[in-house]
Amino acid sequence: MLLTARQTADRLGVKLDTLYAYVSRGRLRSVMVPGTRERRYRSEEVDALLDTRSGVKPPHSSDPEALMPVIGSSICLIENGHFYYRGQDAVRLSDAATLEEIARLLWLRSASVPTTSGLIERCQIRLTALGDQDLSALDLTRARVARTGWRILGEIAACVAPGQLSRDPIHRRLAAAWRLGEAGADLIRRCLVLIADHELNPSTFVARCAASTGATPYAVVTAALSALSGRFHGGETERAEGLLRELLESDDPMAVMAGRLTRGERLPGFGQPLYPEGDPRATAILAALAQVAPEAHALVEKAAETGLRLTGRHPNVDFALAAAALGLGLPRNAALGLFIVGRTVGWIAHAIEQYESGVLIRPRARYLGPRPEEKARG
Repeated sequence: MLLTARQTADRLGVKLDTLYAYVSRGRLRSVMVPGTRERRYRSEEVDALLDTRSGVKPPHSSDPEALMPVIGSSICLIENGHFYYRGQDAVRLSDAATLEEIARLLWLRSASVPTTSGLIERCQIRLTALGDQDLSALDLTRARVARTGWRILGEIAACVAPGQLSRDPIHRRLAAAWRLGEAGADLIRRCLVLIADHELNPSTFVARCAASTGATPYAVVTAALSALSGRFHGGETERAEGLLRELLESDDPMAVMAGRLTRGERLPGFGQPLYPEGDPRATAILAALAQVAPEAHALVEKAAETGLRLTGRHPNVDFALAAAALGLGLPRNAALGLFIVGRTVGWIAHAIEQYESGVLIRPRARYLGPRPEEKARG
C-alpha cells in the first residue's frame, strides 16, 4: 500500500520536515505515482523504519526495487507502454532502420536514422584477445570508442554466426550465415533494432559500472556479457526458446504449459513489469513473423494466448526472439545470439555516455541490520 507524505509522517509520529530528512539521508524511499508528479511511500518500508527505530531487526527485504540507483541517461526512454531511442519511437524505427543506423543514433547522436552459454563465453574470449591487442581502445573519447564499437560489433556478429566478416549490414551477414531469404533477413533486422537498448537492465547497468571505472570498451562489453550469462537474464531467452521447441513437438500447448506450472516452474517469456499491457517489442516482432512464417506464427499465437490465460501475462521480447528463431528455422541459441548482437550497441552507447560523465558509479547500501548502540553521554 502506498501512503501520502502526511499519512507517512503521522504513522512515524514525525513532522513533514523530519520525514523529508529521512528521505534525503536514505532511511526511507519515496516512489513516483505514474502519470503525476506526486510521490508516495510504501507502507512496508515505513513499518520497517518504525521497527528499526524501536530496535527490532527488520526482515530481509524481497522488494526488487529496494536498492535501485537512478542514473541520468538520454539513450532510452520507457514511458506509457512505449519505448524510444533518443526520443524516436523504437518500434517505428524498426520498420526500416538497420542496426548500424541505430548504432549511429545511439553512439554518435546522428539524426540520419529513417522514419549462459558457450555462445557468451565464445564472445568473451574473442573480446579479451582483441582488447589485449588494441591499444587504441585506451582512448575513451566518443569518436574513438565508436570506432572500437564497430570492431566489437562485427566480432560479436562473427561469434554468433561464424564465417561472416563481410562489409554488409549486420542483419545481412547473419541472414547469409543462416541461409535466409530477403524476408527472413528483414525480420532479423527488426529484431536487432528492437533489442538494441532497453534502459538500465542488469547487463547495461554492469556495463555502465565498468565504464565508470575507465575500463576499455572491450572490458565493458565483456562485463555486460557476464551479467547476461545469468539464468534470470540471458537464460530467460534460452528457456523461452526451449519452451517453444517443446510446444512444437506437442499437439497440446495447454497440457505442456499447465504441466510446467503444476510442477512449480515459471513460464519463460511471459511478463515484463515495465509493460503491464504488453511488450511493444514483442508485438512488433510477432506481427512481422506472421508475414514471414504464417504457419509457425499460428503455433506461436496459440502459445501466447495459452500463456496469457494461465498467467495473466503477455509475451515479452524473450518470447518474441525465440519465436522468430523458431519460425525462421535458426539453430539453437540463435535467439540469445540476436539479443547479444543487438544489445552490444546499447552497451557501447551507455559506455560512451558514462565515459563523458566522468562519474564513478558508487551506490550506497540501505542498511537493514541492527543499529549500533549509542554510547552514553557524560
